[in-house]
Amino acid sequence: MAKDLTIRLLGRPQVSKDNQLGYQTVRRRYVVEGPRASLQGITDSSNPLFLEVGTADEEFTDHYLVNQQLSPSEGTMDKAILVRDFVEIRNTWASESITESGDLKRLTRRYVVLRAPHALGYGTDAWSNHPRNPENKQNDPFDYLPNVVVETQPETQDVILPRLPWGSGGKEVYLTNDEKLYSAVRRLNSSMGGGDWLPVGAQVSMAAPGVDVWSVAWATPGVPYWTTGTTKGGKRAGPAAVVDFNEHGMRINQIGVEGTSVAQAYTFVFYAVAEQLPSELITAFGGTFGIQPSVSLDFNMVSYDGNRRVVTEKRLIPNAVFQHSTGGIKFHNTAGEEVQVASGEGAAMQLVFKGNFIDPPPGCTALTKDKLPVFQGEKIKSAGGSISYTHLYDTSLSTASMVGTKIRPIASHRDKKIWRVEISYLN
Repeated sequence: MAKDLTIRLLGRPQVSKDNQLGYQTVRRRYVVEGPRASLQGITDSSNPLFLEVGTADEEFTDHYLVNQQLSPSEGTMDKAILVRDFVEIRNTWASESITESGDLKRLTRRYVVLRAPHALGYGTDAWSNHPRNPENKQNDPFDYLPNVVVETQPETQDVILPRLPWGSGGKEVYLTNDEKLYSAVRRLNSSMGGGDWLPVGAQVSMAAPGVDVWSVAWATPGVPYWTTGTTKGGKRAGPAAVVDFNEHGMRINQIGVEGTSVAQAYTFVFYAVAEQLPSELITAFGGTFGIQPSVSLDFNMVSYDGNRRVVTEKRLIPNAVFQHSTGGIKFHNTAGEEVQVASGEGAAMQLVFKGNFIDPPPGCTALTKDKLPVFQGEKIKSAGGSISYTHLYDTSLSTASMVGTKIRPIASHRDKKIWRVEISYLN
């Protein structure tokens, strides 16, 4: 190719190290023949004065054109001065910061990329979505991420599970009837990406010539942990009280209060990254994303001596679980024998009282006076109604009782979310 005599390099280049655009910048000055310094010369299809962004420097071949400026030469129309800047673009982020707050760890990185289809700029698909084309004004930054952002997304973190809060001497913890809690969490995180980073923000500035300046943020959930689960008002999943009903009456024990027989409630908090939580996880929580435990009382008892004494209880106790052992509710009679007063004959999570003990329904055994159950020191001839509850504290089990759940998204990107899962247990 014949040498272009309409443009001539002036002296050696100016070289500067590390700036906001890249590792190094090379600035070259050229003297340009006057007629070339025109619209026709600038845009000449066969020999344009202004080169494409991303053109490599002839000497510093890993430096790429980002800016060019044409200015008149003082005192003459016969020539003009052209300045070209070639930058050694970082093929990584220029700066990064990380913050941890509450449930999330947030990573923000700043990049400088060539505004061109280029290895140090944009891939073909991303470039076609770039808003340099006015038809792409509806696209958001995640539709045209540059190559370096895609290639340097943070890597998945390992999920480290904490020790059980009650140590090795406490009860075992299960998520479902047949799978231990930690085994289930490991499996779910493996399939759902519990330690993945989710994009949560992207900002791009196109104000600088030849380059786009990006700021991209990702979030990943914090590590799982245990906390006490006794706060009222739904701020945590755990209950505030345990309702215990026996032959001595009803007692409402505040969880964690010294001097009561009720163990402490603990809430396990873990996270998952997915579009939706698996159906098995929702099923384990009673088919809902958030349950505030409660106990509903609706029963009455009549003493043996006519209607002289009638016990009636009808109320809802919010933020509480019901305590009883397998086998329902039993009262002792005067002979010290246990008599079944209520059992799980009704709907799930419900105890139904037996009714009339002296004149029972067909198929049931009638009791004589000396065999009647005793409630608060007095024989009762009938007990009707039910006790319903959302969660049970079963004192007969060797496993911790699940007594509250809460699930909510805490961050999202398009269809994907970071889910915060709380499960409360009584040990």
